[in-house]
Amino acid sequence: MRFIRPGGIVILTLLMGFITQGVLAVDPTTMTPASDAPAVTIGPCQIEEGDSVTVSVYNLTDGSRFSIRIASAIDLDGQQDFFLKATNLRIPFSLDSSRIHIRAEPVTQAGIKATFGWFPISMAVLADGGIAELTQGIGNIASGTTVSSVKVFGTAEADAATADLLLEIGGITSSVDVASLTFGLEGVTNGSVLVEVSVDDLDLARQEITIGAGSSQDSPLPAAAFIASPVSGAAPLAVAFTDTSTGSPTSWTWDLGDGAVSTEQHPAHIYTVPGTYSVTLTTGNAAGTDTVTRTDLITVTSPLAVSFPTASPGLIAVDTDGAPAWGESSRLGVTVTGGSGIETVTVNLSAIGGPVSMPMMQAEDGHWTVQIAATAASPHENGTYRSVGLGVTVMEKSGAVNSSVAVPLTVVRNGDLSGDGRVTLYDATCLARSLLGVSGYAFGASPAAEVTGDGVLTLADAMYLAKHTLGIPGFETLH
Repeated sequence: MRFIRPGGIVILTLLMGFITQGVLAVDPTTMTPASDAPAVTIGPCQIEEGDSVTVSVYNLTDGSRFSIRIASAIDLDGQQDFFLKATNLRIPFSLDSSRIHIRAEPVTQAGIKATFGWFPISMAVLADGGIAELTQGIGNIASGTTVSSVKVFGTAEADAATADLLLEIGGITSSVDVASLTFGLEGVTNGSVLVEVSVDDLDLARQEITIGAGSSQDSPLPAAAFIASPVSGAAPLAVAFTDTSTGSPTSWTWDLGDGAVSTEQHPAHIYTVPGTYSVTLTTGNAAGTDTVTRTDLITVTSPLAVSFPTASPGLIAVDTDGAPAWGESSRLGVTVTGGSGIETVTVNLSAIGGPVSMPMMQAEDGHWTVQIAATAASPHENGTYRSVGLGVTVMEKSGAVNSSVAVPLTVVRNGDLSGDGRVTLYDATCLARSLLGVSGYAFGASPAAEVTGDGVLTLADAMYLAKHTLGIPGFETLH
C-alpha cells in the first residue's frame, strides 16, 4: 500500500466528517485513547470486493472537525480508466460546513460523482504535471443521510501501472450520538485500501483492509487497545470496559487489577475495595497475541459517608419579619468523608418554610455548614413541638447523588412561651413573671421571648407581646 506524499504515491482517503468527534483508535501500539476521549474501531481487516467495512464510534461530541480517509493504489492491469467507490454509505449524524477534496496521480484527469442529501456532485478536472486536484464545498449534511455511492474516477497516464487517488470529505459534527458507519468498497478486486479517521486534525485510527485474493493470507497480529468508563469514583464502582483492538482478534483475556479476570470482549466489573488498579488486556487471533497494560487506570475511593448532623442551637423561634434576631437562627452542620470528591452539599428546609435545596459551605476537615432561619414552626403534637429532620443531599464530582442523614431542629412559634402551640395573653404574663423573678416562671432564655427586635430582653417584650395578642395597631409583627 502506498500513500500520497510529495513525489506522488496514492492515497484514497474518505475523510468523512460524519462519524462524529473522533473516536478512531489510532494504531493502538502508538496511542491508547483516554477513557472519555473519542475512540474508533475499524474492521474487518479482510473483505471481498463489495463487502462492507464498519467504523464504530465511541465518546463523540458535537463541534469537532471530523474526517475519514480511504487510501489505495489502484492496480491498472493495463487499463487507463479506473474508479474506487464507497457504496450505501449512511451518515449517522450531521456534518456541517462540509467539503469534498480529491487528488490523483499520475493521471490526465480525475473527478468525483455522488449525491450528499440534496447536493449532487459530478465534476472532473484536468491534471497539471500528472496531478489532478479539486476542492468543493457541499454545505450541511443532515443526520441519517444515506449516499448510495461515492465514486472517484479518472484516466491514468499511458505508462502508469497504478493510479494513486485521494478523496477527502470533512466538516463539523453535530447531533452526535454513539454510532456505527458502514459502507461497501468496489473498484479493487485484489489489493488493499487504507481507512483512516481523524478528529480535530489528530489522526485517531488507521486500518489496512485486504481485498480479494489477499484475504487468503495469514491474519495480521492484533493490536490490543481498550477504553474504560468511569475510571474513578467511590466504592462500589461499576466500570464498563470496551475493546477497541484492531486486527480482528478472536479472543480476549482481561486482568482487571483486583484479582478479577474475564474472557468477554466487553466486560463490566464492580470494584468494591478502595485503591488504584492497573488493567491488562491480551487479544489474540490465528497469527498470535498482543498485550496492552494501562497502569493505575482505575481509582476507587472510600464510600461516601455523611455524619455528625448538628444544629446550634437546636431550638429556635420562627422568623416573622425576614430579619432573624436573637433566637431566630441556627447554624446547621454535617461532616462528609469519602466519595469521588464533593461537588455540592445541600439541605432541605421545606419542613420549616425554606427552600428544598439550600447550599451548605465547606469549612474544614470535611465539615459543611449553613446559617438558616425558619418561617414556619415545627409540627405541634401531643402538647409539644416535634423536632423535624432536615435532609442533607450530597452530589459527588462523578455525578452520583447521595441522600443521607437528617439534621434535627425544633422551631417554635415566636412568642409561644408556654409551648402550647399558641400565642396568648398567658404567654405575655409568663414572660413578665419570668423577668420579675417569680418562682416557677423561668422563660427568659426561650428563643420565643425577645419579640421587640431590639436585641435586649426586658419587660418591654412582655408589654409588646400583650399588645400583640390584644390586636393593638402597631404591634402586629413579633420581631
